[in-house]
Amino acid sequence: MRHATNNGELEPGRNISSANGPAWSLDGDSRELPDPPGRYQPSPIGLYDMSGNVAGWVNDYYHADYYQNSERTNPVGPAAGKAVTVGPGLKGPERVMRGGDYHGQIINSSTVSRRVVPESSVPLSGGSRCASI
Repeated sequence: MRHATNNGELEPGRNISSANGPAWSLDGDSRELPDPPGRYQPSPIGLYDMSGNVAGWVNDYYHADYYQNSERTNPVGPAAGKAVTVGPGLKGPERVMRGGDYHGQIINSSTVSRRVVPESSVPLSGGSRCASI
C-alpha cells in the first residue's frame, strides 16, 4: 500500500490531515500544530496517523546510496551518519525521516517517502513511535 491510510488512498479531511490538501502544498495554511492523534480511521493493520500528519523519525542514519547495497529484507541502516553542523552548538549526524507532515507536500505522505534531517534539527512537524515486538 502506497499510503498508510484506511484505504490506501489520500482523502484530505477524511483519512489524512486537511492541511495536506487538496492542493499539492500548504501555501496559505497557517496551522501551527498537527491534528490530534486518532482523528482518522486506522490502516488495515490497525495503525493510526501513519500518513500526512507528522513525519516519523526512524532509527536509521542517512546514507544516500545505502539501500542500493543493503539487505533486501529488513535492512538495519548504516552504522553511522555523516556529521553536520546546523547552527551554533548544533552538531549531529544525519537521520532518516519517513512520510509527510501537515506542513509538507501531500505527495510526500506515502510509505516510501524518505528524507534526510540533521538529528540536532528536530522539526516540530516530526514525531516518533514506540513499537514492541
